[in-house]
Parts: sequence; C-alpha cells; structure tokens
Amino acid sequence: HLERSIDLSYTLFTKFQSLHRLERGWAGYLLLAVIFRNTGRAISPVDSPRHSYYIVKHAELPIPEAWEAEFVGQLCLQHEQNKVNPKPETFLGTQPKSTQQAFLKLLSLLRLVEALDTYPNRVDVQRVRITQKEVHLTLSRKSATELALLRLQQKKGLFEKTFHRTLIAAATKA
Repeated sequence: HLERSIDLSYTLFTKFQSLHRLERGWAGYLLLAVIFRNTGRAISPVDSPRHSYYIVKHAELPIPEAWEAEFVGQLCLQHEQNKVNPKPETFLGTQPKSTQQAFLKLLSLLRLVEALDTYPNRVDVQRVRITQKEVHLTLSRKSATELALLRLQQKKGLFEKTFHRTLIAAATKA
C-alpha cells in the first residue's frame, strides 16, 4: 500500500510538473509526507495528523535543516484539513515566499494523493491535461474509481485555489 501511495505521489508530481514548476528536489518532501502522513494513527485515530506531525518532528530523518522537518510535519498535520493557516506567527508565515508557495503546491498534491488513495483498491492516473483554466485528470475505471472521484471533489479546493484552475476528474470509459 505504501509503495503504491509513493508511486501515486511521484506520478502526480511528475504529471503536474508544468503546472507547479517546482524543482525535482521538492518531490522528496512530498514523498516523506506521503510516508509519514498516517503514522499518527498507530498512536491514536483521534487527532492522528497531530501525532504524525510529532513523529516527523522527533524522528531522526535524513534531512539536515530544522525547517525541513517542520515543513514535512506541517504537510502531515494539514493534509486532512480544509484550510491552511498562513498567518505570520505560524510556520508558513515565517518562511520565504518561495517556500510558502512550494508548501501550498505540495499540500495540494498531497490532498489529491489522499483522495486517490483508496486502499485496498488501486486507482491509477491515466492522463493529465492542463489548459489555461482547467486541469483534466483521467483515472482508470476500477472498483474504487467512483469513491476516488467523490473524494477528489471533496479535496480539490486547495488545488484549485493554488493553481487557479478548475480540477475536472473522470474515469476512462469501460
């Protein structure tokens, strides 16, 4: 399951490269967030994103800078929320504008990964088409596709706000 989630996150990062325009190095933060986003559930299903954040912050991850652990921890903390807190006194508000933008882009992608992560069934991204006003995401038609489409509708808000495009998802024709 984790390998599929990692593959999915890298697929989305790669297929949306022309949209997010982040350097490849940023993919590592997304992958770490995908790996750790649900680890807090091992502690408690109640407030599990906060537990995931704590694990990331206190694990000895192979990242040299303190802000990087906070960055990944914040991705884990905010991946299930509907809003982002960019106030100046928060982590995001203290970062350079380029880091803030990268955070929002990666959080947007992480929320899409979360929506498409329909364990134990697999939903594959078949095609991505990006226009000036829309992003068309075509998924494979499998047993979990309808659930993934519904979850995408629920989780696409930050993506649309961040990239200024409407996300339209559909399944391939059977």
